[in-house]
Amino acid sequence: MLYKLSENFRCLVQGSEFVVFNSLNAGSLRVVDENALKFLLGFKEIKDIQKEITASDNPKETEEAVRDFCDAKLLVEGCFDERFYLKKCYQEHLLALKSGAKLEGLVLEITKKCNLHCVYCFSSQLIGSVHRPSMLDMSLETASLAINKLITLASSHRHDSIGIAFMGGEPLLRWGFIKQIIQQTVERLEVENIKAVFSITTNGTLVTPVMAEELKSCNIRVSVSLDGPEDLHNSARPYGNGRGSYRDVLRGIRCLSEAKNDVTVLTTLTNNNLDSIGDSFIQAIVSAGVKHWGVNVEDMGSLLTVDSSKVIDNILSLAEKAYSSGIDVGGMWLKPIFAMIGKKQSYCGSSEGAYVSVEVDGSIYSCSRSRNAIGDVNHFDDLCSSPGYISWGSSIVGTKIGCVGCDFEAHCLGGCPAVNDGSNEQSSCSLTGCGKCGCLFIKEVTNRILANPDSPFFY
Repeated sequence: MLYKLSENFRCLVQGSEFVVFNSLNAGSLRVVDENALKFLLGFKEIKDIQKEITASDNPKETEEAVRDFCDAKLLVEGCFDERFYLKKCYQEHLLALKSGAKLEGLVLEITKKCNLHCVYCFSSQLIGSVHRPSMLDMSLETASLAINKLITLASSHRHDSIGIAFMGGEPLLRWGFIKQIIQQTVERLEVENIKAVFSITTNGTLVTPVMAEELKSCNIRVSVSLDGPEDLHNSARPYGNGRGSYRDVLRGIRCLSEAKNDVTVLTTLTNNNLDSIGDSFIQAIVSAGVKHWGVNVEDMGSLLTVDSSKVIDNILSLAEKAYSSGIDVGGMWLKPIFAMIGKKQSYCGSSEGAYVSVEVDGSIYSCSRSRNAIGDVNHFDDLCSSPGYISWGSSIVGTKIGCVGCDFEAHCLGGCPAVNDGSNEQSSCSLTGCGKCGCLFIKEVTNRILANPDSPFFY
């Protein structure tokens, strides 16, 4: 069998070892020693792979390594055309999109009401826009219709699970409504033998010990926003009367942790808090029982205008400190690394058609941040054949013309579609877009992580 080194093979030095990956293949990251690298580079010319295995000092070990290299597409068959293969995958993806086989989840924007007045709230930026409804609360009829349509679709494609996410506004203002939805959904899913994964994004101020227990019993994944030490959080996320919300949020997080909920804290970095989040804040969330921390550098408003190298210095330092304290770290800026380690073929679930967002009036959007409706719950059966759903949901590897040839083409995937949407009237953070600044930022942070032999992100 004749094999060759992939034309998309990439190699970076990592201390005394080497990071290798295929720029067109997610899940291809490997850390190898000098001997393994020499073996790989020997396939710059097409060779009989079995002969190379037999001629090695340890054929069994070499055969196992070769199998892994081929699985990662570091080594490919001599006649294998990787770009042609991506086109084939794209056509298969389109067929799956149109059939509804890709759609597995809904984001329910159940209310536009909120008890906080956050300075960077993208939801409030969209309220009153000609692209979004002016009504404030979703009806039970709308939510039930959307979910029942999704379940019917999931059952027809024999999916074993679906995802339902509750967002707002502040969704816990309608906790009773959420419990009704969950009860109805679970009862329907028992008949279909399908599981549900529920999640909610909340500001945490309304969480009580009783509510925390109920959230746990409903098995809801909870994400809570907390933007730094008390003074910084309060300046970014105050109540309508100006009072700070930090202590209420921290109390809510503690209630959730004490009830054994798996809590993720979400922190948006801005010019105001970039230099001020450090050990004391990390220890505060550790003490509150937090195990997961989402550090975000992108939002609908352009909030980070400092040099990208400084941003990278700060977030990598924060991430290392958090990991050493037992907290996992995530964020949009880490997507290339996660794609290299895993098998992710798109930027997010929305950009591969895995989920859509349902507004309060039943109109459907590709995601909660997109501006143009692609359907509505009353015509849900037509959704997957709509141009909007197909266009947004086909943003997978190989479809981004401007990214062709980039070292991280299959891992960055062009950044957030909402940030890069030409119809987006709001300014957007350039650090996670596909423009020049966004590309430079993603390349620099990814290269920094890959070059560090002590990076916590590989483990």
